[in-house]
Amino acid sequence: MSLDLWKKGTLAMAITAALTACGSDDNDNNNADTNTDTPAEFDISNIVINEVRSTGDYDYVEIYNAGSESYTFADGEWGLLDGDSSHTAIAIPAGTEIAAGGYLLVLTDATELPATVTSAVLGGADGFGLGKGDTANLLYQGTAHDSYSWTDGEHADTLGRYPDGGDWAEGAMSATPTAANTAPAAAEEEEPVTAVATDIFINEVRTKGDFDFVELYNSADAEFTFTGTDWTLLDSDDTHTPVTIPDGTVIAAKGFLVIMPNETTQVDGAPAAIVAAADQDFGLGKGDTIRLFYQGNLADDYTVTADTHANSAGRLPDGGDWATGDIYATPGETNLAASPAELAVTTLFFDGLNDQEAALEAEGFRVFGPGADLATDVEPEYVAISADDTTAWVSLQENNGLAVIDLTVDAEAITKILPLGLQDYGLEANAMNASDKEAGTALTAYANVKGFFMPDAITTFEDNGTHYVISANEGDARDYDGFSEEARVDDLTLNTTAFPDAATLQGETVLGRLKTTLNPFSDEAVATDIETIYAYGGRSFSIWNGETGEQVFDSGNDLAEMTIAAGIYPDGRSDDKGSEPESVTTGMVNGLRYAFIGMERASAIAVYDISDISAPEQLQLLTHEGDEAPEGLLFLDSDSVSEFGFAAALVTANEVSGTLSLYAVPAVAAADSAKPVFSHQYTVTIEGGERASEIVAYDSTLHKLYVVNNGAISDGPRVDIVTLSDTGLAVTGAINLAAYGAGVNSVAVKNGKLAVAMEANDKQAFGTVAVFNTSDDSIYGYARVGSLPDMVAFSHDGSFIMTANEGEPSSDYLRDAKGSVSIIRLN
Repeated sequence: MSLDLWKKGTLAMAITAALTACGSDDNDNNNADTNTDTPAEFDISNIVINEVRSTGDYDYVEIYNAGSESYTFADGEWGLLDGDSSHTAIAIPAGTEIAAGGYLLVLTDATELPATVTSAVLGGADGFGLGKGDTANLLYQGTAHDSYSWTDGEHADTLGRYPDGGDWAEGAMSATPTAANTAPAAAEEEEPVTAVATDIFINEVRTKGDFDFVELYNSADAEFTFTGTDWTLLDSDDTHTPVTIPDGTVIAAKGFLVIMPNETTQVDGAPAAIVAAADQDFGLGKGDTIRLFYQGNLADDYTVTADTHANSAGRLPDGGDWATGDIYATPGETNLAASPAELAVTTLFFDGLNDQEAALEAEGFRVFGPGADLATDVEPEYVAISADDTTAWVSLQENNGLAVIDLTVDAEAITKILPLGLQDYGLEANAMNASDKEAGTALTAYANVKGFFMPDAITTFEDNGTHYVISANEGDARDYDGFSEEARVDDLTLNTTAFPDAATLQGETVLGRLKTTLNPFSDEAVATDIETIYAYGGRSFSIWNGETGEQVFDSGNDLAEMTIAAGIYPDGRSDDKGSEPESVTTGMVNGLRYAFIGMERASAIAVYDISDISAPEQLQLLTHEGDEAPEGLLFLDSDSVSEFGFAAALVTANEVSGTLSLYAVPAVAAADSAKPVFSHQYTVTIEGGERASEIVAYDSTLHKLYVVNNGAISDGPRVDIVTLSDTGLAVTGAINLAAYGAGVNSVAVKNGKLAVAMEANDKQAFGTVAVFNTSDDSIYGYARVGSLPDMVAFSHDGSFIMTANEGEPSSDYLRDAKGSVSIIRLN
């Protein structure tokens, strides 16, 4: 549920309480004789919100009487509230009169009248300010009488009805508190912006690397369309056949077009907006000159320094002067200066395992994208690195497996894939609720119903010399415009031997609503004669032997039972993935190994003692009102938080609510209990709305938390900086990441370095890891990694960074970037 829906859903329930807090009395409210000064025939629909302002010298709401008689407000009947239901409504005092055609001004957060105002209702010390994207609610007898909301992320400066009491006007108007509203200023008609040939430049050139390319840039504020055969590109050799930019090719305003003169098709890591050379074939060499022609005339050119390659040369900023020396290669993206630090990158692909596909599928691994081989189909999601930094495990969520990576310097390799098999929902220990339509939350076992474990987050630990991987078995379906595996059980034709009671099972209160796959192990959809139903996710967490892939423990339906008992099971998600375990982390508390499993849909964190890996013990279920959808979990040991009086702490980044919370074991409690429990300590809201708080990392020296912010109303991707102190959490800064890509997916911190995983504007193009110095937030360096880097992690000694690069397909499924793993060496 989105944060906006949450606010709206609870606002109505809170109105009566808010009015009571501001002095309403139910007996008085029901007394028809209370308002003795107001004629009985007065139509209260004439009392409306007329003008609002949330910025300037003071915030205000102007109320207007559109009737032909004056109106006197009665005791406890009327109040004003903003969009935050936790605030106390401002009561309009009994006896306040508003003349016919007159105004009443409410200053929502003022304790005294400003010099320019002679009369108003004051919000007082318990009042509230009006903010960006807020709502003004006029309340009458416990219900919303009139309201007005303004755009998310923007202030109301100033908005009102025109004429008074009429429709709300489009656009801002002059502030006229207690006076007639004026019409908004007519918007000046702007001259249409057009792009012309002289707006097109050669912007970047590379003659060495994964592929040669020439990037064109459109410096205009309007898109440009190439026509006919007007535009061609040629190197310095006139005997070569030029590349013609096809008729109808569009380059966006301030956008890019990449031309690859010696490639005939799309290549891995290149953006979608490319022009391949078709039948032409010339590479770009040392000392070459790249020439752009328009209607046969030279429009722009660039000459590579004699006897050297360009890797890469470009303008800084885009469309500006050519930089001295190489810049950082950014085909189809904003140009960046050369990385301050040289970062050596090794990117590993899965091509070497293509011949193992059939054997892996026989053990529950999945390769099922349209026409894809294993290397193209895998989608690396999460990274876990062994304590000795020699081995890593990467979750392949959609494929239902774990990849094992050898991290030996200069010999890095993907050594094997561990298939994870199937959850058996026919066992009572795995019984599930499979319908969002039945009354209740009963858990039922269903024969011949299986679930792919499909882990999202993973982490690793060592016990008695053996490496183990713990996984949150969320599940995920491929559902794209060009390919969807999803179906519901009631869409299938079930085999009557396997399902003799098929008609009953396919009812919507039983199994009919359960989401399943038509493509369990191949790209050929199967919807008839179904002998096994395959669901998404294990609805559990598991512990796996990191060497063999053997499942040592699975929690079965523990998570469902815990959330049902707590009254927070998300029954509306029963047909999908239930409580949806998504995130996991571990840490040592009083010498015991704790595991924390974040459940996205239940908005809760299960805490287990997993010291005995064959028999983990439930300890507690963490929830905090207002926190929704824990996406990122971070354990902080005693060394990191002891100065704040804690023996250990857990930080949760909550995606839907945009909040960051800290739970902790107070040092005193740790001393008094063998198995101490965590309790909520602090919460801070990250500005940006939904998705403003996703993944979090911590610098224990500076006591700073770094939070991934892709907020729905944020100004581009950024990392927010939250400082932990003995008084709580406070947002103290932010790092703007717009220059490095379209979205930030993950963060990690080690030894004073912050690593940030950025996806490209074109998701199928190679992404970037930007590394910052936490001491002053300055850039340390950046490196090109695989397509769609989803998770980033530091080695334990801080000498290298790893990313799991998901390589997700495009929505039409015409382009499917290869999944990969990148290792960035810092020294």
